[in-house]
Amino acid sequence: MNNLFYALLLLFVCQTADAQSKFVRGKIYLSDGSTLTGLTKIPSGPYDKTIRFKANRGTKASPIASSQIDSLVIMNDFFQKKFVFGTCDIYDIKKNKVKTKNQKIWLILSWKTDLMEVYSVADFYEIKKEGNMKISGAYRIDFYLKKKGSENYFLVYNYFGENKQEYFNASCSYYCKDIPKLSRYLANGGYKWDKVYQVAEAYDRYKKSVE
Repeated sequence: MNNLFYALLLLFVCQTADAQSKFVRGKIYLSDGSTLTGLTKIPSGPYDKTIRFKANRGTKASPIASSQIDSLVIMNDFFQKKFVFGTCDIYDIKKNKVKTKNQKIWLILSWKTDLMEVYSVADFYEIKKEGNMKISGAYRIDFYLKKKGSENYFLVYNYFGENKQEYFNASCSYYCKDIPKLSRYLANGGYKWDKVYQVAEAYDRYKKSVE
């Protein structure tokens, strides 16, 4: 399963596209509840302020402000990949408190269970000519968790942070404190940061066992 996770995380086969500069088939879900279906460009990175969209290949592309978008999904006949434009929470391990970032960013859904999702953030997002979608070719991948029903995305692994495993343990433990047994297990280093999907699976398993 670990190999499957990284296959989903690092590469997405998208045969409808041959380069990042090209449009891909997809849907854009706007904050007002409406949906645009057609051809879209993907975010080039987490801080893209606009997404270009057109209804079909014969029409002119228009920019859409990222602030007006909840999510976008690119797809072909076999696969799809979801991007979300969301607000992120960061756990301050020294103060044992959470702060919310003012600036929204683009995240990629990398893994999901019924009750928790894993998201990734990289320096740039790209669809290569050979048909593979790379979510990172630069220096970092950060990981975020999001519980079902939550609005914000919770940082649990920061590539540039100090004491990465320690931070991962503490942040995951804090985020899962609604399940004390799991929270204690995470605080004691129950999972390694590169197996973040196991946190989502454990949360799902523990939560269902007590309901």
